[in-house]
Amino acid sequence: MLLKDIRTNRQIDHARFSKLREIYETPSHAFLVYDCELTTTLESYVLDNGPLSESDAKTVLRRLIKCLNYLHKSLNTSYRNLRPSIVMINPLTFDIQLVDLGYTLDHSRLNTETKKIPPPGYLAPEILKCKKETLAVDIFSLGAVMFFW
Repeated sequence: MLLKDIRTNRQIDHARFSKLREIYETPSHAFLVYDCELTTTLESYVLDNGPLSESDAKTVLRRLIKCLNYLHKSLNTSYRNLRPSIVMINPLTFDIQLVDLGYTLDHSRLNTETKKIPPPGYLAPEILKCKKETLAVDIFSLGAVMFFW
């Protein structure tokens, strides 16, 4: 799974995804170092400040859709792990950055790729039921995240 995370991250060329910068290895562990300019998660922002205003919610939603559209159209990959705790946010501009690519699924490699189940909470039913997945799993998760804020 670690190799998949590294492979996916190296394919992504988009400012709203954290970038893999370095890998440190010990005999028993590997440490991945990512660039992430933002320090607050969407989850912690909403829990501390209450729901987003309609205007801010639209801004964040548009940016999330652009991120997912990039993955879907450019890489034929679903994110599968969209949840408020991995959406990093700038509380002043509502700029976002997505982190944690370990659960992505390359749909062009479905027959050879092992699927790891993301943490529950914002998952599409087909992931939970281990059924055939499409890129639409991210749309379900996006709706669940919208309900959160």
